[in-house]
Amino acid sequence: MSGLTRSLKYATFRAARVIGICLLMAVGFVFYFALLDGAQFTVQNLLPRFPFMLLFIGNLMMMFYGMVDVATYTQITLTYGSTRRDAAISTVYMHLLEVLTFEVLMAASCAFIPAQWQVVTGKILCLLALVIFLVGSGLALVTGVLMHRFGKVAYVIV
Repeated sequence: MSGLTRSLKYATFRAARVIGICLLMAVGFVFYFALLDGAQFTVQNLLPRFPFMLLFIGNLMMMFYGMVDVATYTQITLTYGSTRRDAAISTVYMHLLEVLTFEVLMAASCAFIPAQWQVVTGKILCLLALVIFLVGSGLALVTGVLMHRFGKVAYVIV
């Protein structure tokens, strides 16, 4: 197994971890914010909240884990026999996999919600989510590189 395939395999596991955590947190926050609003736990009240929670929680976790992954897991990837180029490719691959998976989940969740329950149409929400996820993953990569390069100073600034 070459260094690139090893680093891509490890990046896939890291992306799956982020996606799983975000799905669990999005479901939990749907119920939490419904409880805070005093809304009844009905399908009509809970289902339209899920795409928005997935959008915000997904972007937040993707940015946090993306920053930490660049600063932390680059060294681990290098110990697996990968080059720095393989580590960089695997990090970009991980972010693209997360963005595409979140976008598919957003489109699927918007497709299951009836049109009269939706606050924003599914097409607009999916396009907005794509832009937000791409900007968030780009910021995570840049700040992760800054954290890796400058260490504690970059952590304090971020």
